[in-house]
Amino acid sequence: MYYSFRVIEPYQAAYPDPFIAAKGERLKFERRDSEWEGWIWCTNSSDRSAWVPEAWVTLEAESCVLERDYDAVELSVDRGERIDAEFIESGWAWVTKENGESGWVPLDNLSPVMYSLTDVEQAGMLRRLMLYWDGQWFLKTVEAFGLEAAIELNARVRTSFGRIEMRQLLKTVHKTQADDLADAMRLLETYADTFMGKGIRAEFTAQSPGRAEVIVRRCAAYEGAKLAALPRTDQACVACETLWKAWLDTLLPGQQVEVHYPERQGSGDPICRFIIRVDASARGQ
Repeated sequence: MYYSFRVIEPYQAAYPDPFIAAKGERLKFERRDSEWEGWIWCTNSSDRSAWVPEAWVTLEAESCVLERDYDAVELSVDRGERIDAEFIESGWAWVTKENGESGWVPLDNLSPVMYSLTDVEQAGMLRRLMLYWDGQWFLKTVEAFGLEAAIELNARVRTSFGRIEMRQLLKTVHKTQADDLADAMRLLETYADTFMGKGIRAEFTAQSPGRAEVIVRRCAAYEGAKLAALPRTDQACVACETLWKAWLDTLLPGQQVEVHYPERQGSGDPICRFIIRVDASARGQ
């Protein structure tokens, strides 16, 4: 089990060259005065010494035997750092920093983070919240300005945000633009999976250098629109009519992009189908 902590007081490692010992290794030990109960001072066969948890050894006359592998390294940490602890022992925690460094830190220097979410849990929660935020914004706009105005505003906002999404995606993957239409499809599929996860089932296919097709069999945004029980449920589809072109214009700057929508779930079709055509020869015109 892992515990998450925030560093509330910095700590500087006190022993620069501690030993690492394996289970079954015999060590000399002595009891020294220490503010930390439950630790004994041990020395290995190479005359290197360190504090060892007494609970981790079997004591004999003047020596002890380790009952588990042990690394005595301490870890220097700064105030505000977020760290994860694998185990806690006698007032100390064995922790790992975000950069992968591990070692012992006094518990007095740490404050527990109330709850720790896995990457999967965080991604799932944020995906749902993004859809809920969008849905609540749309419903409140309907209340204030009416359904038709809300649909128009939703399309304008979604298109504007779509450009931001693709710029951020390109920045994240360290690119300035897609290599070609096939690469743009890979980027869009990556974004769809990141943004919606299981909330979308879609197939992204580059059929030729200038033509691609996307088939959407499940769309959580459209499903949410239906649950709102408004007179129209195609607001997500209306937004898609300009969103996809905004995405592709951002990924393939300077190229002539056309997006057609022969099938849309919001129009009663079983799937959404987008046909994308790109004329790379128009670049710079």
